Amino acid sequence: MPSPLARHNQDVLSPLVDRVLELAARPDEEGKKALWAQLNGLEPTHKIPVCLTYGSIRDADWEFVFGGGHLQCQSDPEETLIARGVVGYRSLTLSQYIEFFLKCVIWMAENVPDDHVVWPAVPIPAAYTDHHHHWGVDLRWQTGGHSGSAAIVPPFPDRVDWVKLRRARTDVDAQATRTRLEKARELVQGRLMTYPQYSTLGASPFEWMVRMRGLEQVYYDVYEAADLLHSLMDFVTLTIIADHERREKQGWLNFPPDPSGNYQMETTFRMVATHLPAGYHSRAPRLSDEWPYVSAQSGFGLGPGMYQEFVHQYNCRIAVLYEPGRVYYHGCENLDDKVGIIATLPNIGRHHVSPWSNVSVAAEAYQGSVVLEVHSHPANITLGASREEFRDEMGQLVAQADGHPMCLCVTDIHDIGGDPASLIRWAEAAQEVAA
Repeated sequence: MPSPLARHNQDVLSPLVDRVLELAARPDEEGKKALWAQLNGLEPTHKIPVCLTYGSIRDADWEFVFGGGHLQCQSDPEETLIARGVVGYRSLTLSQYIEFFLKCVIWMAENVPDDHVVWPAVPIPAAYTDHHHHWGVDLRWQTGGHSGSAAIVPPFPDRVDWVKLRRARTDVDAQATRTRLEKARELVQGRLMTYPQYSTLGASPFEWMVRMRGLEQVYYDVYEAADLLHSLMDFVTLTIIADHERREKQGWLNFPPDPSGNYQMETTFRMVATHLPAGYHSRAPRLSDEWPYVSAQSGFGLGPGMYQEFVHQYNCRIAVLYEPGRVYYHGCENLDDKVGIIATLPNIGRHHVSPWSNVSVAAEAYQGSVVLEVHSHPANITLGASREEFRDEMGQLVAQADGHPMCLCVTDIHDIGGDPASLIRWAEAAQEVAA
């Protein structure tokens, strides 16, 4: 029997679960699933899909939506804390995490007319051992408090001590994760699908290497210690590949099929929904079913030749592990000079075009062979742009794409300027342009 505290939290969550189930059952949801799956499969679509990524909005900004102290679930000593971010996010107990997640899903679905799908499901972060992603040395950041600034504190700013360095790996605490999932199912009374979400070593070896050496030192190393950088990149890349193979054997994969078994649902990236891979229901999930997130934003200062030498060849060794068309390349920096190289990444199916990159350059490089994930500038939301200003900005982006497969997105919204209506205006304008 649930404890009195657990029953209280169930009572808080019950109407939220009811509403999510109602929203997920809307007829339009099936159309949105098909829309995203068609786009991600490079099939013709009747409109450009629109996606406002709200996961980076800080807790303080959600208080403009829900009010201060809006969480009603009470802290339960039987629940572990779940860390939700670095700066601007609170760690929450499991019941509070679910409450916050459901409230955000409901508010977005009821107010922001983008093409997000409401899934009758809740992703639950897995629990880990103390050895999770440990490289043998401390890879830490020095943060600037509430300002949000941060600097890498590299363990090897001068000489690399190879004796200290070890191969990191994903290390899930299986029992704690099972307990967390069982508790989550109890809290939602089994009425929503709950599934584990795993933190992995990713698919961006350059970022791990930068954390070992420090960004400033790396830019000296490309001239003065190229062999050392190659040795580190080789070490990190082999570590990531070995860990991915281990995750596959353990079943620690991020590939949740939706409750109907028709689509892969994605609640964090902007793919939103994809077709399931061929033969998925007749075999065990594979690593190659995932969508890897490949990036090297710390390499923004490298020219095309150095990017090819120190970044791209290593990204390629990871990208070959995945199914054709399932590799996602992300870059918030200007990628105009590198997109021709990135276009040769094995199995690439999606390319992030940031507000600092040129859509027409990406369209020319790919010739319709990948989805262009075209991004509006998030600062326009912070500054409270009008619907007409949003429409003009996105109209230009669509014109530059010139008919290539694309979606219209906005992400990295860290400040809504105290005006939640700016999210609504953006989505309304985007849908006008998308149609």
